[in-house]
Amino acid sequence: NEAFKDWRQIKIVGKRFEYLAEQFSDWCSKEDLIDAFTKGESRSFSIGPTSYIEFNVIQLASSNAILRFKHHQSESKLVDRTSYKSLIAKSPIATAIYRPDGSPKYFNEAYGDIWGAPREVGRALVSNTAYNIFEDEQLDDIGLTLFVQKGFSGETVDIPPVRYNPGKTKSLSHLGIDQEKYIKGHIYPIKDDLGVIQEVAFVIADITFQMQAEEILTENHLKFQLLTMGLPGVIYEYEFDQETRFKFLSQGSIEMFGYTPEEIINDQFLITSMIHKDDLDEFNRSSLEAARNKEKWEWQGRFIVDGAVKWIEGKSDTRGSNPNTRYGMLLDVTERVLAEKKSKHNELLFGQLFENSPLGLVLLDEKQHVLQVNQGFKDIFGFDHDELVGKLLNDMIVPEDEFQAALDINLLTARGEVGKLESWRLHKKGTRIPVIIYGVPVAMENETIGIYGIYVDITERTRIENELKVRNDELDNFVYKVSHDLRAPLSSVLGLVNLARLEDSADNLRQYVKMIENRIQLLDAFINDVLSHSKNLKLQVEISKIDLRQVIDTCFSDLSYLPHADKIKVSVDIKGSEFYSDPWRVNEIFRNLISNAIKYVDVDKPENFVRLDVNLTESEAVITIKDNGIGISESTLPKIFNMFYRATESSEGSGIGLYIVKNAVDKLQGSIKIESEEEVGTTFKIGLPNHAKK
Repeated sequence: NEAFKDWRQIKIVGKRFEYLAEQFSDWCSKEDLIDAFTKGESRSFSIGPTSYIEFNVIQLASSNAILRFKHHQSESKLVDRTSYKSLIAKSPIATAIYRPDGSPKYFNEAYGDIWGAPREVGRALVSNTAYNIFEDEQLDDIGLTLFVQKGFSGETVDIPPVRYNPGKTKSLSHLGIDQEKYIKGHIYPIKDDLGVIQEVAFVIADITFQMQAEEILTENHLKFQLLTMGLPGVIYEYEFDQETRFKFLSQGSIEMFGYTPEEIINDQFLITSMIHKDDLDEFNRSSLEAARNKEKWEWQGRFIVDGAVKWIEGKSDTRGSNPNTRYGMLLDVTERVLAEKKSKHNELLFGQLFENSPLGLVLLDEKQHVLQVNQGFKDIFGFDHDELVGKLLNDMIVPEDEFQAALDINLLTARGEVGKLESWRLHKKGTRIPVIIYGVPVAMENETIGIYGIYVDITERTRIENELKVRNDELDNFVYKVSHDLRAPLSSVLGLVNLARLEDSADNLRQYVKMIENRIQLLDAFINDVLSHSKNLKLQVEISKIDLRQVIDTCFSDLSYLPHADKIKVSVDIKGSEFYSDPWRVNEIFRNLISNAIKYVDVDKPENFVRLDVNLTESEAVITIKDNGIGISESTLPKIFNMFYRATESSEGSGIGLYIVKNAVDKLQGSIKIESEEEVGTTFKIGLPNHAKK
C-alpha cells in the first residue's frame, strides 16, 4: 500500500518474502522474520534510537496472508524513561533493558510477573549494584552465556528454550524469588545513529506450561514419532474402540515385516495374516483379554515373513486419558530365541552326558567344594548327592596317605592344566577303590572358576592285573614244573631201558617193563592233569542237568585201578531236588577229590572209608567229601591249592589236582573249604550254585 511505499521505497510486488526480509537484515535477522512469517507470529525490531517496526502476519483462509508493518516514531530517544513507559511499561511482553556494561537499567512489570515477583522487585534489580548479567553463573549452567555475549556485541539473538530460576543466582538470591520457569525470547542491541550500542533489550516469554505439556503429552504423534526414530523394533499405537486399528507405527516395520507403517495402517489384517497358524489363537486370546481388562500385554510367537520364520516379542500397555488406546513395542527376538534353544539343547546334551556317563563325574567350584555329582560318581563311592554338595571333596574320599598327591593335582588344575593321577580313593564304607583321576579346569577370561573331576573305577582292571601277575607267576612255575615232571619219568624209562639191555634174565626184564609201564602211566596222568587245567581255563561255563549219583559212581569206577581202591568202604548220601551246573567241571571236582582220597589212604588202619554227602536245594548244592586217610599237616593246609604243591613226601601226583579243583569251583562261583588232621583224615566242603531256576 501507499503507506509502505512512503516509508520504504522498495519494489517488492512479485518478489518472494525472503527478498523483503533481506531488506531489514541490518536490524533484524532474516531467519527470524522468515520464522515469524511461517508460524504466523508477530515481531518487533528497532531501526534506530527513536523508532522501531512492529511486524504482524495475518493468515487468510485462502492460503494467502496479509503482512502488516507499523512504523513507531518517538520525539525523544528510546533510552528516555518516558519512552519506556509509553512503549513497554504496560506491555504484556516481558522486557528487560541492560546497559552495555551488563548492569540492569529497566524491567517492566510483565518481566517480574513471570516469576510471580512484586512490582518493587524490578526497581530493586535496577538499584542492585551487585548484579551484572555477565557475572550470572546460572547462565553458564543453562548454556546462555554465548547468546548474551553475541547480543551485547551487536547481534540480534534468539534465546532458545531454557529453565531459569533467579533464586539460583547468588547476587539475586536475596530477592526471595525461587521459581524455575521455562523461557525463550530475543536479544535486541539498541544502537545510536553511529551504530554504537546504547542499550540491550531482552524480550522473553514464559513457556513453562507449553514445555510441561509437551513433556507429559504422550499422545502427541509428532513427538512420539521423533522419540521412536532409530529405536530397534516397532513402536506402535493401537486403538480398541468401534474398530480396532493401528493409529501409529514406527519405521521399524519395514525391516521387521517388509511393509511401511502406512501399508499396515491401511490394512488392519496385514499383521495377523503373517502370524504362524500355531501361535495365532494365543495371540488373539492374550491381546483381547489384555484390552478387556486394561492390563499389560506380553506375547511371543512366530511370524512368517517372506517364507522365513521370525520370532517376535510384543508388549503393550494403556497410557494417557484414553484407556482404549494402547502403546507398545514389537521386537525381533529371533536370534535370542534360537540362541536360547541352542543353549538349552547343548545344556540338555551336556546334562544327559554328565548324568548318564558311566564314569564318575564331579563339578567343583574354585575352592574345591562340590557343586554337582553324577550317578556314576555315586555308584563308585556310595555317597548321596546331599552328602557331598558344599563339602570339600578331599575331606570325603581321599585317604590320608594319598592327601598330598590330591593337593598336587588340585594345584595343577587350578593353574589351568589338565591333571591325571592313578591313585586310591575311599568308598563311603571305608574300603579303598583304585581309580584314575582326571582334573579338567573350567576357565572364563583366563581364570579358573571350577574343576571337572573325572573318576575311572579301575577295580576290575586292577583285579585282572593282579590275576594276570598271579597267572604269569604260575606260568613261570608251570613251565619249570612241566619240564621237570615230563623229564623225570622219561629219564626213569630211559634208565630202565638201558638196564634191560644188560639183563639176561627174563624175570628181570618183565620187572623192568612193569616199572616202565608205571612211569608211563604217571606221565599220562600228568599230561591229562595239564590238559584239564588248560581246559578249565579256556572252556566256557555251560549249564545242564547233572546226575550226581552217576558222576560219583563213574569216578569210583574209573579210578578202581588205583592201589587200595578195593579196600575202601564208600558211602554216598544224596538229598534234595535236581541239580544244574557245568558237567565237565563238576566231574573234574569229584574225580580229583575222590582220586586223592584213594591215593592217600592210611594202610595202617584196619578200615578205610570215603563218605560223600550231598544236600541239594533250589539255589545251592552243598557237597561234603570225608575220608580217614593219612591227613594233611596244619602247616601245609594254606598251600594245598597252589599249583604243583605236594602236601606229603609220599605224593606221586602231578601237584595240580587241587589247583584244578579250586579253579573249577571259582569258575562256577562256588566255595571250597578243607579241614584235615594228620593220621585222622581230611574233609572237603564245597558249595556250588544250583541253576535249576534258570
